[in-house]
Amino acid sequence: MNDFEAIDQLLAAAAEPAPLPPAEQRRALRAALGLSRAEVARALGVSPSTVAGWESGRDPGGETREKYAYFLKGADAKISTRDTTAPGPALTASEPAALTAPGPAPAAPRFP
Repeated sequence: MNDFEAIDQLLAAAAEPAPLPPAEQRRALRAALGLSRAEVARALGVSPSTVAGWESGRDPGGETREKYAYFLKGADAKISTRDTTAPGPALTASEPAALTAPGPAPAAPRFP
């Protein structure tokens, strides 16, 4: 194996870093879930100031980057699911749909 083949193999084996959204979106995802920087930092094993740095444009590296990317992807999925779920009261087995469905009020009884 010549020197160039060794370099080619090294480059081929190099892992691609996990993709991260832009810094503004990172902050927005965390805030949309109502999470503090301290809560996210605790889950990732870093300081709140580190999370603040990531939300200001610094990028984490290594395993921490993988964990942060996993959090952001999960946060985005949770927000997307929450946004597509129609809000409203759930019907129970004891509530017929006719009684709870919106619509015109029933007409008042008419007397001759």
